[in-house]
Amino acid sequence: MPTAILRRIAICLLFAAPAVVLRISGIELAPVLELLAFGAAIVAAAFLLAWAAEAAQKDISGALAIALLALIAVLPEYAVDLYYAFRSGSDPDYLHFAAANMTGSNRLLLGFGWPLVVSSPCSSRAAWPNGRSHPSNIPCVSTRAAGWISASSSSSA
Repeated sequence: MPTAILRRIAICLLFAAPAVVLRISGIELAPVLELLAFGAAIVAAAFLLAWAAEAAQKDISGALAIALLALIAVLPEYAVDLYYAFRSGSDPDYLHFAAANMTGSNRLLLGFGWPLVVSSPCSSRAAWPNGRSHPSNIPCVSTRAAGWISASSSSSA
């Protein structure tokens, strides 16, 4: 394996190591420090998963590799949903946790995620050469407005 790839993997593991140590040892830090440690670990894991999906495309079809990556990405969310649903069946105090978890992720996805995906090409409009037209025919201003309207309506529900 080339040293450049090993170096990248080592850097990702170094970013993830503090979170692993914190979780295994049970040490609790200030919330901001834990946010930075676990956030860096999540980003490092995302890079490793993306690189693994690219490598898997050499052996299996690209669509199957992306589907497996998507499944791996959402499995933790389903595990949390399953835990809260199972727990709320025997303990009614957990019912609002189950409902909040299932609706909160959808609010984030529909209110913030999709408008971000749609409006991100609009922010790179200047990067297109003058001789070519932008691939999106959607007006960027209305896309951003739709995203903010969607976010505000989903948070008030």
